[in-house]
Amino acid sequence: MSKKKGSARKKKIYISRAGYGDDVIVDMDRLKAGLDVLAAAGGGDERAEEVFQHLLGVARDAAKGGEAAWSAQSTGEKVAVALVFNRFDLLTRVGYTIPQAIESLGPYWTDAIPYVARTVLSEKRIF
Repeated sequence: MSKKKGSARKKKIYISRAGYGDDVIVDMDRLKAGLDVLAAAGGGDERAEEVFQHLLGVARDAAKGGEAAWSAQSTGEKVAVALVFNRFDLLTRVGYTIPQAIESLGPYWTDAIPYVARTVLSEKRIF
């Protein structure tokens, strides 16, 4: 099979989500772009990846475990998960407004939120 000149082949990988149902196909170019944005916030690729993975994990936990799982999270995790799922009602339950939430989370977490939200929504996770 011949490749056309200038055609780019998108790299995709499968991420196994043990305990979370079916595997998900992730567009690596899109994920890499998101991680690059996070890394640019400071601290390098490792910190950006660490924050992304942690926030993704707590968001999945909340989606899977519902109210009980969300209630067991730290205040910062609750605030971040509320923003990931666009749940203002949850923010008010922990006593935060949207500006306060953004300020309290800091740049790593707030930069990760859109990418985590996109990921959990692509997995059809709702909380």
